[in-house]
Amino acid sequence: MKNRGQSIRSIEKNNTQVLKKKVFKYGLSLMIFIIIYFLFFSNFFQIKYIQIIGNDAVNTKDVEDLIWQTIDRPLLLFFNHNNFWLVSINGLLAEIKTKYAFDDITIAKKYPDTISLKIKEKLGKLILFTDNKYYIIDANGIITRQFKEVHLIKKMKTPTIINVDNDEIKIGNSILSKELILSIIDTYEIFNKIIISNKLKFDHFEINGLNSNFYKVITSDGLEIHMNNSLSSETQLSKLTKVIQANKVNLEAISYINLRIKDQV
Repeated sequence: MKNRGQSIRSIEKNNTQVLKKKVFKYGLSLMIFIIIYFLFFSNFFQIKYIQIIGNDAVNTKDVEDLIWQTIDRPLLLFFNHNNFWLVSINGLLAEIKTKYAFDDITIAKKYPDTISLKIKEKLGKLILFTDNKYYIIDANGIITRQFKEVHLIKKMKTPTIINVDNDEIKIGNSILSKELILSIIDTYEIFNKIIISNKLKFDHFEINGLNSNFYKVITSDGLEIHMNNSLSSETQLSKLTKVIQANKVNLEAISYINLRIKDQV
């Protein structure tokens, strides 16, 4: 038989083991809580800096604002995207592509609080006005971004296309054909070199819808010159120059000139 002293020591030993287990569980729980808090809720891993490299035409602040708006959104009930471990690179890419169509973009996270973007821009060739907004178009007719610096348009050497139908459009959409876009760019570059007339000063282009198969040059006096890419821009404009020099047309008596038909004005 166990004596009384042995029974007491056995009970004390069991109590000590139970206490140790409880302390271990509470300690482990506390440690897990501290780790979770440190990783996901502390300021140490909160995104504080955004680095953007390679942008020229695109405003840095506009891209930064878009990123901040994206990562400041709540995630589930207690978490936030603004955290090094929780911010989604794919989510940022998807959000940026709704506003911009870059030639290439790489996004990386830099430990512990920085998001880095390396951008390769598409070269903007034209400005499009449609849906009551201005957009930048590249040489392939792709809408690369919205152009918000409207006050700079008159100072730029980038021609404007006004879509008379005022269609809605999205970033990344393609308008017109590549051939027609190149014809418009070529026309802009040579117009004032070929057309020597005070009454035919270039102002802007117009199209009737985003799938139009021809375009119009609108002069400063409002005269429309209808063109397409079936003939070269030089051929069409040279044809008009010959007609003007031969005094075969009274520019003040007409509202448009059609250059789209070969050997005819």
